[in-house]
Amino acid sequence: MVTAQSVVEIMIQRGVEPNTVTYTTLMDGYCLRGQIDEALKVIDVMLHKGCSPHVMNYNILINGYCKIKKIDEAMSLFQEMLAKDLFLILLACGGWGDFGLHKSFLMRC
Repeated sequence: MVTAQSVVEIMIQRGVEPNTVTYTTLMDGYCLRGQIDEALKVIDVMLHKGCSPHVMNYNILINGYCKIKKIDEAMSLFQEMLAKDLFLILLACGGWGDFGLHKSFLMRC
């Protein structure tokens, strides 16, 4: 993901501030590679820059956690979404059925 991060740095150097779409795309790339910690750092940068995470950011993180079978973390983010009155616009963990985890998550909601 060095390339994507480099593109963001070049944008900033050229005076183009990353926006929510930029950060969301970067997060998705990290999550697709199983690099959840890097995706979480992007959320921190977003907050520092004044960009509020939205439902898609949470969906990406929940999906990323599910892909690496960290359902407790996914559930924690889901609860955070509920507390912030954000709602899933997609079924974030579409792959849960592959792991038999979807029932566990839904039962805990």
